[in-house]
Amino acid sequence: MRLVVIIQCEDVVKRCSGFLCMRDFFDRAWKFEGYPQDTRCMSITCGGCCGNLLTPKLENLGMRLRKEGMTKDDVVIHFATCVCSDNSHRLPCPFLNRMKALLNRKGFTNIVLGTHISQKAQAKRDAGLYKQWEQQNPPDDSGGQSYTSKFAVSVSPVAVKQFVFSALDKSIVYR
Repeated sequence: MRLVVIIQCEDVVKRCSGFLCMRDFFDRAWKFEGYPQDTRCMSITCGGCCGNLLTPKLENLGMRLRKEGMTKDDVVIHFATCVCSDNSHRLPCPFLNRMKALLNRKGFTNIVLGTHISQKAQAKRDAGLYKQWEQQNPPDDSGGQSYTSKFAVSVSPVAVKQFVFSALDKSIVYR
C-alpha cells in the first residue's frame, strides 16, 4: 500500500484545513499507525451531498494510478473523521454507506473509517454528548445509516433524498 487517500466532507473543508488529519498521517498516529514511511498521502472531498461527484474523482484517480504503475490495491481510502463520526463540524454523513458502495464499485476495497480524533471531541464522547466511536459506524451491508444524537432527530438517506427532490421541484415538502 503506497498511497493513502483521505476523503473529506465537501462542506467541512470550507471551514477546516484538514491540518490535524494530515499531521496524524505524517506522525503515523491513531488510524495511520503502521504505514511505512514511504507511503504517500493525498486528500479529496466527497464532492458534496450525496457523494455522486466522488465517482469522477475516483475514475480520475484510477487513470492516474495506472499511469504511475500502481493499482487500486496500492491505495487505502480513509474517510476523514468529519465524514464518519460525531464531531464539532457535523453529525456523521448520512451518505457514508453510499460512498463506500461507490468506492467498491470502482474497485477501491481498502477502506478505513477515521483520521484524527480531537481531545475535545473525545471529552464530549466521554460526557455522553457525542456517540462513542465504535457506536457510530453502521454495518457495511445497510443501504444507508440513520443517525440519532441528543440534539438532532433521526434522518435517513431516504428522507434526505425526498427532501432534496421536493426542494428541486420548488415545493419543499417534509415527509
